[in-house]
Amino acid sequence: MEPAALSCTSTGPVAAGARGATLDEMRQVLHFTLPQPKIDEGFNWLQAELAARVAEGLAMLPPAERDASSMELDFVTLAYAQDELILEPPFLDTLSTQYDTGIRFVDFAGDPEGARQAINDCVDYHTSHRIVDFLPPEAIGSGILLVVVNALNLAVPWEVPFEESSTGQASFTKLDDSTMAVTMMRHMQSLPYAATADLQAAALPLLGGKLEAVIVVPAQGRFHDVEASLDGAGLESLRSSFVSTFLAIELPKFRFTSETLDLIPALEALGMAMAFGGGDFSGISPGDMVVVFVQHKT
Repeated sequence: MEPAALSCTSTGPVAAGARGATLDEMRQVLHFTLPQPKIDEGFNWLQAELAARVAEGLAMLPPAERDASSMELDFVTLAYAQDELILEPPFLDTLSTQYDTGIRFVDFAGDPEGARQAINDCVDYHTSHRIVDFLPPEAIGSGILLVVVNALNLAVPWEVPFEESSTGQASFTKLDDSTMAVTMMRHMQSLPYAATADLQAAALPLLGGKLEAVIVVPAQGRFHDVEASLDGAGLESLRSSFVSTFLAIELPKFRFTSETLDLIPALEALGMAMAFGGGDFSGISPGDMVVVFVQHKT
C-alpha cells in the first residue's frame, strides 16, 4: 500500500504537469515505461481495484456487521493552490478524470499556517484520524504555490479473527533484547509459512482473501540482515517458498506511526534532481515552479 501512496504523490499529479527532461528523469527514477497518460490511467484503475477488493470483503460479512467501521478504504488525492494561481486546463482535467479531485485554493502567501492546518485537517479526516499533523509546523512557507497530497487509509479485518478469549498479557522481546509486557493475540490456523536459518514468516489473509499481511520474524541477531533482504525481489522470493502449515500464532497488538519523512534526499540519490531546482512544470502553470518538499507519513 505504501508504494501506491508514494507513487501517487510523487509521480502522479506532479508528473502529469512535468515536461521535457524533468519528466524523463522522474519516469526513469520510478521505472515507468508506459506513456504518462497511461500512468495516470493506471493510478485511476488501482484506486478502483482496491475499492473493489474491499467491497468484495465487505459483502462477505453478515449484514449486521456491515457498518462503516468494519472495513475502510480511503485513497484520496488532494491539491491545494495559491489563490489566483493560473493553472493549465489539461492539468485540471487530469486531476479530475484520473485522480478524482479538483483544486482547493488557499492563501499560502498571506496565511501559510492557516493553509497548513487546512491540509492537516483534511488528511486527518480522510485517514479516520490515524494520521495527525501530517505537515509539521513551518512546513508551509509564503512562497509555496501548490501542494499535492495523497492520503491512504485501509482497515480490513482478519479473515479468521483472533478470539478475544485467547488474548492476554505476554512478554515481547525488543530489538535491543530487552523485554516488555504486551497484549498478545493467539490462535491456531493453517497458513502459508516459510522458515530459514534467518527468519520465520507467515501470511495472514485479510477478509475476502484478496489482501494479506506477511509477518516476518527474524532470528535472534539477524534483524538488520533480514530487513535489508526484503526488497521487492526478496519479498517475492520469500512468498514463493510458502507452504501451507498448521501454526500456533502469537501476535502482539500494535500500532505505530512514523514521523513526517523528507523524501527529497532519497529521490535525489536515485537520480531525481531537476524537479527540485530548475525543473519544467509548465504543464501545471505557465510560471516557474520547483518542488520544495516531498514528505511522507505512515
